[in-house]
Amino acid sequence: MVAKESKRLKKDLSETKKQVTQLNRELKRKEATLAETATLLGLKKGTSDLARGRMIPVRRSQNSGKTN
Repeated sequence: MVAKESKRLKKDLSETKKQVTQLNRELKRKEATLAETATLLGLKKGTSDLARGRMIPVRRSQNSGKTN
């Protein structure tokens, strides 16, 4: 009786470990996809801002605001 219970527990443990491994792989894949999406959105926003002139620095001449 104890042997059957021990065998069942080992099988359950093995299945749980496989499930954890599979879930960890899935999580890593989803994290990578999320990071890629965030990067692409950042690039898109940066390109959009650049096109609107928001990221182009305003240059002021050195004589700006000075009187001779």
